[in-house]
Amino acid sequence: MALDNYSDRFAHVSGSYTFSSSPSTAFKELIPKTDVKMAERITMQFVNEAAGAHKVKVFGTCRNGAGTVGGTDWTQIGDTIDVSATSSSMKSISTTGLISFAATASGTNGQAMAYDAVLQNL
Repeated sequence: MALDNYSDRFAHVSGSYTFSSSPSTAFKELIPKTDVKMAERITMQFVNEAAGAHKVKVFGTCRNGAGTVGGTDWTQIGDTIDVSATSSSMKSISTTGLISFAATASGTNGQAMAYDAVLQNL
């Protein structure tokens, strides 16, 4: 998934998560730790497939071997993103200088959140 060399221009990652605890204010990993050393920008789209609202936090780190996403090795990038029921939200960030990025989300029992992210090396 990560960009391997400068001739690569784009990489794509996608997935989904179904929340298992009801109701939950705890943030769980949505986008796993992703290497962005060779990327300059990432655009993420969060798609709420559920009837309830979700919150998303995007994190970045400059540390090699960073621990658990959302832990002390990670810094939240921007504000918490509110994704209303059956809607989507998009966010773009510069990844220049970051080693990795990741995202966490909160939701309620059995409700799903999907994501797509495009890494760009301009």
